[in-house]
Amino acid sequence: MKSRLESLKKWLADAIRKTAEIMKPEPYQPSLMEYIQVFQNFRRAGRADWGKKARQTAGINDLEFAAQVQFFMQEAGISTLQDFDGFVGKQQESLTQLDGVGKAIRKKQTALKHLETFQRLKPISDKSKRGMGFVRKQYAEKHQQELHEFAKAVRYMNASPVNCSSCRRNSLSFVQHSRNRMLILI
Repeated sequence: MKSRLESLKKWLADAIRKTAEIMKPEPYQPSLMEYIQVFQNFRRAGRADWGKKARQTAGINDLEFAAQVQFFMQEAGISTLQDFDGFVGKQQESLTQLDGVGKAIRKKQTALKHLETFQRLKPISDKSKRGMGFVRKQYAEKHQQELHEFAKAVRYMNASPVNCSSCRRNSLSFVQHSRNRMLILI
């Protein structure tokens, strides 16, 4: 009888412990929308000195943003920060690829800018090489900024892997060919 009471006490203690573990409330995890609402409250507080119309417009924009975020989160099944971290983790590879594409596009845009500068300032450079010494010097002083931009574009084009040595003879065809190659690469 004593042993049965002891085993019953142990069983009851285990049952109470397990029930307490099951019934133990999980720590409160605020939803992502609550974080967004807190962020918007901070933004709203920062607009205290704005005019009424500006505050209204900004409030409407914030409300539209919150609606878009909530719609996206429902579609993606995101409700907590942990869900969001998981979603971002899954998307990290494609985000890295997009970042690489963005860098390549910026690089190509820079190359196009230099190619256009080269094409625009080539006549000024050619004219600065003609004439007698004094006239040439005067022209170069008058167009110093343009010649500096032209030299910068030439340096970039010489250092750029976009160069095509077969087109170096004729600068116009070089610019056109390089621009076509850039557009193909984009």
